[in-house]
Amino acid sequence: MAKVAEEDVVKAADTDAKAPADKKAEEVAKAKAPEAELPMPAPMILAGALVLAVVVAIAQQSDVMNGGSLIGWGNSLFEEHVVPPPIAHEGIVTVQFCQS
Repeated sequence: MAKVAEEDVVKAADTDAKAPADKKAEEVAKAKAPEAELPMPAPMILAGALVLAVVVAIAQQSDVMNGGSLIGWGNSLFEEHVVPPPIAHEGIVTVQFCQS
């Protein structure tokens, strides 16, 4: 019986000795594991967001969703902008500032 108890103590000591080594190996493997990289670099994400914002702004300004013409909107950017005079009665003085 004493011999069996000694073998159990030796096996337990071997198991305890291997456990910290296994833990150290796992920690080293985790430390060496490459960090997860972004699928795209940050400047590309920023450029994509900027392009999306420009497309949405053009769609809103040209009113394409409500039957507006994208070409007509583009042409209107280069046409002369004429501001009509304000409507006022004879006894009222109006001052209009136009920055063109």
